[in-house]
Amino acid sequence: MTVELTDLGTLAVRTGDSWRFSRGPLGGRSVSILPGATWESERVRAEAVWINGTYRSGREIAEVNVRAMLETDDGALLYLDYFGRFRPMWMASEGGPVMMAGRIDTDDERYAWLNATQVVGKGQLADEVMTYELYALE
Repeated sequence: MTVELTDLGTLAVRTGDSWRFSRGPLGGRSVSILPGATWESERVRAEAVWINGTYRSGREIAEVNVRAMLETDDGALLYLDYFGRFRPMWMASEGGPVMMAGRIDTDDERYAWLNATQVVGKGQLADEVMTYELYALE
């Protein structure tokens, strides 16, 4: 059995202000209301109408969980929820990769194929924008 990847384009998430503490029971924690996101591919063009995220960091690994409601250019609503993992030192340098895995829900028949799609991606932070190259696992 092999795993195939199908290109789903680029997701760009703009970072924003956060509320945080550094010494919780599992390490640091922050929450953010993010200023926006866009998803562009051959099959989907969408922009966030609502987006937020949480961030947790330990000594070796950090995690991000982002939730967004996206609206496509033809009026469909897509709910995106994803987790990303990375080494905290990479974010400080704005250059290390962030691996993500997510899912998308919709009630729009034109995009119903996304309901069964496992989304994966690899991203990088630069100029306060986290940009992921997205793929569908098939």
